[in-house]
Amino acid sequence: MTKRSIDKQNSFIIFTTKFNDSQIYFTAQITDKNADPVSVYKVAYNRILEIINDEKMFIVHDKVFGSYDYYASIAESRKEVLSQKKIENALPFTFIQGHPFWGKGIAGIQVIAVSVANDGEKVWTIFDGDRPCGYGWKKNGTDFLILQNICDPDDYSGSDKREVQTGIMFERAQQILKKNSGSYHNVVRTWIYIEDILDWYGEFNKVRNIKYKDFGFIPNGSGGSDKERIYLPASTGIFGSNPDKAAAVMDVLAVIPGEGSPVKIDQTSGIKQRSPFWYGSAFSRAMCVREPELTTILLSGTASIDEEGHSVFIGDTQKQIHKTVEVIDALIKEENATLKDICTATVFLKSADDYPVYEKAVLDLGLTETPAVIVVADVCREELLFEVDATIVKNVK
Repeated sequence: MTKRSIDKQNSFIIFTTKFNDSQIYFTAQITDKNADPVSVYKVAYNRILEIINDEKMFIVHDKVFGSYDYYASIAESRKEVLSQKKIENALPFTFIQGHPFWGKGIAGIQVIAVSVANDGEKVWTIFDGDRPCGYGWKKNGTDFLILQNICDPDDYSGSDKREVQTGIMFERAQQILKKNSGSYHNVVRTWIYIEDILDWYGEFNKVRNIKYKDFGFIPNGSGGSDKERIYLPASTGIFGSNPDKAAAVMDVLAVIPGEGSPVKIDQTSGIKQRSPFWYGSAFSRAMCVREPELTTILLSGTASIDEEGHSVFIGDTQKQIHKTVEVIDALIKEENATLKDICTATVFLKSADDYPVYEKAVLDLGLTETPAVIVVADVCREELLFEVDATIVKNVK
């Protein structure tokens, strides 16, 4: 059973979607440009934790989008709120510099929580050395792992600094997964935030392709229709600075089915877009995680790109938004899902000036109550003005 609620306050809106008493998605959208960002964060986060405690659930993914100027204060406020709720306050979270459309401040919060009501189920903290870097939980005989803030913050000299850091980022994820009985082959979703993305996205893709070949995803000589069949995780690759000042930082979702587990994983090809691997980007359009009671569609970052991989409606934000929504709608319909089934999303606008265009578009499309955090960020191509990623969950009848 799915329960949705919208808690509208003066300074924020919290969208809550609960599935079968087993997991909850929270999306807090900050709405008051005049409110103190840290105070609003504390109130909104406190409300989310109240629900999590009432439901006897555990946080497994915790992300904030906002201006870097507020990072230290947000981190301190988070510890304070967690401590008040008697929750371990050294737990990891991801902070990405994504400005709200009005300028500086906090754009929003995304949190996922799960229950461990059944025998043999549990939640644990994942460590990289002595640093907490994610969460794991067991359900349906399957281990689910979320890694946060995976990066290489060390300072390298020379022109290849960004590429070196990116390679180490992927290798670090692989090492952590191996220490937790998995590997990168269990990864179904990555969220990658790239500093100065327009300057070096091509080089980033080359490094990712090399690492994915090393991990055994991409066979040598793959081409033609093979590009649609190569197993690749879903992904977002978008502009975003991070507190570690690394060239790129990544969150990772891995799913490790145990022997006899009913959980199945499928790669989903695009309906109105081909595999991004046709034009050098190693990710799938979406991944589906099928559990006995739920199907989760992990939608990659999607923008106004046609079947051949060309950007379309250049210079027209409204048409780019409509094209993007059309592409998403066609893809998730294959899973009998609709846009109303989105339980959390991130909307990226290249220009803050386009926020009124976005508002009108979602009104025209009947999507004003979509649980989304809206941030200003460059997309991977100069001409792309809009991108969205999302998680869609459907109950299995």
